[in-house]
Amino acid sequence: MNAVTDIAEVYDLLYRLGFSATNTAFFHLSYAVYLAALNPHWLVKPSQRLYSEVADQYNANPLQVVRSIDGFACASWHKNAVLLRSLTSRPLTAAPTSTQFLRILVHYIRRRSRRSACPPASIPTTSIPRSKALSSS
Repeated sequence: MNAVTDIAEVYDLLYRLGFSATNTAFFHLSYAVYLAALNPHWLVKPSQRLYSEVADQYNANPLQVVRSIDGFACASWHKNAVLLRSLTSRPLTAAPTSTQFLRILVHYIRRRSRRSACPPASIPTTSIPRSKALSSS
């Protein structure tokens, strides 16, 4: 799909947080995370583009999308705060807002995708001595 992320990675993360795909709210959140992973600049002001893109995809309005994400942010804090804290790179002392929650999930997904996309640290290379390379041309 894309080098940054795959929607299945987003689903896996949400399942690990204890959520299941039982209603539209799950898909609002998963699609928002997916789009934001592909377009991280949309997280600066998600109400300008991200929420409306998700709403258009699911025939909803942006406020419904924000409420869906807010509900999951609060639920993740109450269900699995330990895992949620482990996803962040800084202390988390209260339930995150919808925007903070999206940023946490997107940061985790992008960081994980970058690790799996990086080539091994030691790649064997064969080098031609400079004198031979110059003489053969």
